[in-house]
Amino acid sequence: MRLFIAFTTLAALLASSATAQTPEPACQAITKAMLIMNDQPGVRQVSAIKGNGGEDQVEAILLPDAMYIRDDKQWRRMPMDATRRKSMAEAALLQMPLSDCTGPQSEMLNGTAMNVYQYKQPNPMKPGAKTAAKLWIGAKDGLMHRMEAETVTQTIEYGDFKPPL
Repeated sequence: MRLFIAFTTLAALLASSATAQTPEPACQAITKAMLIMNDQPGVRQVSAIKGNGGEDQVEAILLPDAMYIRDDKQWRRMPMDATRRKSMAEAALLQMPLSDCTGPQSEMLNGTAMNVYQYKQPNPMKPGAKTAAKLWIGAKDGLMHRMEAETVTQTIEYGDFKPPL
C-alpha cells in the first residue's frame, strides 16, 4: 500500500511540475513556478497524504540525475533525470490541465513573503472530478514552497541535497 501511495504521490509531483498554455494570468503564474522547479539542482518535497483514517508521509528528493522516494523508512532510487521528469510532467498536465486559477494574495510563510494562488485540476483517482488546491509561491524567488489540496499537503524546499542511498 505504501508503494502505491508513493507512486500516486510521484504522479502528483510530476503533474505539479508541468507546463501548459493557458490564457488565465493566474494559471500562467502557477505554471511558470511549477516549471522552474525542474531547473533547480536540488528539491526536497515532503507530502502528508490523508486517507483510510490516517496519514502517510512520503518524502522525495529530486536531483538532476535521479529521483529518490521514501515511504515509511525505505528509500528507493528512481532513475529519472530532470529532463525525463519534465517530459512526463508536461504529458501529465495535458491530461490534467489547470483551471479556475485565482490570485495572487499576499501571505507570509515561515517569515517569507509569498504569493498565494488557488486552482483546480482533474483528479486522476476520481474520473470526472476536479481537486482544488492552494499554492504558495515565493514573492522573491518565484519557486513553489507549499501546496495544499483535499488529501495532500506538500512542503517544498530547495538546496544542496545529496542522494540518500
